[in-house]
Amino acid sequence: MKKPQSSEYEEFRRIRRRSSNFFLEDGQLKRRNNPNPQLVISIQEVQSYILKSIHGDMGHREENETYRRIKARFWWEVMKKSVKKWVQSCLACQKRSQNLQREQGKSTETSTIFEGVSMDAVHIKSGKLKYMVVARDDFSGWPETVGLVKLTGKAVAEWFTSEWICRYGSPKELMVGGGQSLEKNCKMQ
Repeated sequence: MKKPQSSEYEEFRRIRRRSSNFFLEDGQLKRRNNPNPQLVISIQEVQSYILKSIHGDMGHREENETYRRIKARFWWEVMKKSVKKWVQSCLACQKRSQNLQREQGKSTETSTIFEGVSMDAVHIKSGKLKYMVVARDDFSGWPETVGLVKLTGKAVAEWFTSEWICRYGSPKELMVGGGQSLEKNCKMQ
């Protein structure tokens, strides 16, 4: 490769260094890449078609996965930036991400077993028992349950005292579930 008279020496060195990454194969410009060469795509419409096809056909995956799949076969200048812009502007991805609402919960930071307990009640429809109360250790996940005919604060307190506190000790923290069953029917005293 000879330096054109109109170019600066540093510019020519940069072009020559970068050109060593490219080669022609069957009339197509390719970029050297392990394990397989990448087809160079310089036409904007073809780049858009590739982005649409690969991102859409693989189920609207996130940016890194889309980039990884495209990079395995194709190359163009600022390809990573193009993929990021495409994924961020994808209407299907935007609609799906609006539906995913994350619940903000309180982190239970207990350091020992039976230090923190979460309790809730659920309504059941079998036999004479109408409610099931569940107490669960936040650290180990150990559950204890009881079925009750009637959900009252007194019944829950008696069960919790005899089956939990007498066996495992009094917890430092007792979280009562956000459901209405315990809150409405049991005013803990």
